[in-house]
Amino acid sequence: MDIAFIKQKFVSFGGGEGYLQRLMDRCAEQGARVHLITASWEGDVADQVRIHRIPMQTYSRRARLMSFSRGVSEYLRQNRFDAVMSLERTVGQDIWRGGEGVHRVWLQMRSMFEPPLKKMAVRASAFQREVLKTERECIHSTPFLIANSNMVKRDIIRSFPELDSSRISVIHNGVNPDMFSVVNRNENRIRLRNELGLGEGPLLLLAGSGFRRKGVKETIEMLQLQREAGLLVMGRDRPEAWEKYARKKRVHDRVRFLAPDKMLCSYFHAADIALVPSWYDPFPNVGIEALASGTPVVTTKSCGTSDLICEELNGAVFEYPDHIESFADAVDRALRISDPQAVCGTVEGMTDLWNAEQTMELLMKAARR
Repeated sequence: MDIAFIKQKFVSFGGGEGYLQRLMDRCAEQGARVHLITASWEGDVADQVRIHRIPMQTYSRRARLMSFSRGVSEYLRQNRFDAVMSLERTVGQDIWRGGEGVHRVWLQMRSMFEPPLKKMAVRASAFQREVLKTERECIHSTPFLIANSNMVKRDIIRSFPELDSSRISVIHNGVNPDMFSVVNRNENRIRLRNELGLGEGPLLLLAGSGFRRKGVKETIEMLQLQREAGLLVMGRDRPEAWEKYARKKRVHDRVRFLAPDKMLCSYFHAADIALVPSWYDPFPNVGIEALASGTPVVTTKSCGTSDLICEELNGAVFEYPDHIESFADAVDRALRISDPQAVCGTVEGMTDLWNAEQTMELLMKAARR
């Protein structure tokens, strides 16, 4: 059996690429011949994966989108695979995984927090119009759709009410249990807090790049109401503007910005709460990773992580990041949760292998179609 996956750019350190690599490995273990259809790749791709390169124009974002999508469609017309799954907005595949959510909904959400000039630029953007057009063609033409959260499934149904909702399967991301668990939680908590020079007061952790969308601004404002809490912010964004904002809000002595760290589980162990206060996030890995590490999560209704939250057991959910008082109240509720093992138990079994097996079942169904 030949199974092909579509990813415009494959880089070994990306979250989506990590998901895809584990899925390709699982397909190969099941005896399938695995193919990767891509415009470019960096780092190592597993030896058993056959790469098919699609030429792509690079002079603008719109050109990249259009040339890759058209190139994929033409390539699939000329080459036969038993099942094809795309992680991009393309046409011609059997399965589309909406890992980035619904673009129309994302544009609606970003208009709630971006300045007027930015909103005008987005509305006038030919690239944004092309994304919406390509997404519509992708969703209407693909037989099987994967939403990585119930939120994304609802967004697809609301945005495309004419669509048969039975075509949409919800398959949550899984977590690597060897990397994220409650093992050595107390030891890691003491060690890392000592290394960072932190005391035993409440500690909040917000991990993820794209600070504006992730709610860093609103989190800094929320700290004015959580006067005892410290905050660690981990991500690839430049921190200078956010450090300045923390000084403006007079909470800078309780906020620390850190570069991404492969030992993220230890930071979850050190923290009392993991924050995922995103304006829009289909299903960030950091949410399930925190829960698997025994750390309660505070998130918004516009984040797919809310699927996993059971109030008073593993976290709290509030409406929007700029509802600051509700945000602070959600933190208060989560701080009362004190059983890491119970928190971890709420995502027991939701491993990356579990995710791959569910996706494999859908690939087999597509191959038999």
